[in-house]
Amino acid sequence: MKAYQTITAFACLAVSSLPANEVRLAASDLLAAVLAPPLESYAAERELAVKLESIGSLPAMQKMAANEFDLVIIAVPTEQPLPQEGYRVYPFAYSAAFVAVNLSNPLDEISVSRLAGIFGANEELNVTTWGDLGLTGRGSRSIKALADQNDESIALELFKHTAFKGGKLKASVERTSRATIESILAQNAAAIAILSRKPDDPMIKLLSVAEAEDLPAFGPSDDNVHYGDYLFRLSFYLVLPDTDTMGVADVALELLGDPMATVLADAGLIPLPKAVRQQLQMDLNLSRSELEK
Repeated sequence: MKAYQTITAFACLAVSSLPANEVRLAASDLLAAVLAPPLESYAAERELAVKLESIGSLPAMQKMAANEFDLVIIAVPTEQPLPQEGYRVYPFAYSAAFVAVNLSNPLDEISVSRLAGIFGANEELNVTTWGDLGLTGRGSRSIKALADQNDESIALELFKHTAFKGGKLKASVERTSRATIESILAQNAAAIAILSRKPDDPMIKLLSVAEAEDLPAFGPSDDNVHYGDYLFRLSFYLVLPDTDTMGVADVALELLGDPMATVLADAGLIPLPKAVRQQLQMDLNLSRSELEK
C-alpha cells in the first residue's frame, strides 16, 4: 500500500563525545516519532551516537543495501514478502484498526463482510440498521457509523484495504476525532466505530472480527494480532544485515526490551507479546556472542 511508504521527517539523535561510535537507523515514518525520545535516552546513557531517519520502507531497504543504514524498521503489509538473502528479519510491532461499540450493545463479534456492509460504499452487502445484523429488540434502529480521523495513523486506510472491495467509505460515515468518537460511543448504543487505538472508557467495548461468517472471530489481543488471527493489522519488522556489528545488535536488543514495549503501547501501537520478545532477545544475544569471539 502506497500510504505506508510516505516520507515525512528527519530526526538525528547524537552524542558528540564519541561521534565514531555510531549506529545508523531508519524507521518507518509511522514509527519514527515514537522511537526518537527513548532512543535519545539510550544513546546518551551509553555515549553512543544513534542517527534516526524517518523514511518509507522501500527507500530504507534500498539505502541499507547501499550500506547507508545499519538497521531499519519497515512496514510490511501482509501480502508483501519480507527481505530475504543477506538479512536477518525480526517482528517488532503492529499498528491496528479497532472496531468499537457501546458496552450495552449485545454484539460481541462481527464478520468482515458485515463491517464492509456498514462502512463501505459499493460493497456486496448494504447494512444500515441493527436489525440487518439480526439483533433482536432493535428492529429498524439505524446504525450510526463513525471513523477515527487521525492524520498520524493509518488505521482507517488499513481497515479499508482489508475489508473493502470498492475501497470507498459511505458518505453517511461520520469522520471525526477519536476523542469525539469515544464520547459518542460511551453514550449512544446505536453507534459503531473504527478507532486507531484501544479506548480507555469502560463504557466502550471492542468487537472480535471473523474473516468469514462461518469462521471463528478473534479480538485484538497482543497474541491475536501477532499471530495474524486478528485481521486489521500492519506489521513492522526489524531488519539487520547478516554482517551486523555488536553496536547494532545492542540497539536491536533495546528496541525489543520491556521499556520500548511500554512506549509503543502508550502510543497506541501493539508490541510483540512478552514471550516472543524474550525469544528474539535470546537469538540476538547468541548473535552478539558470536561477534565477540
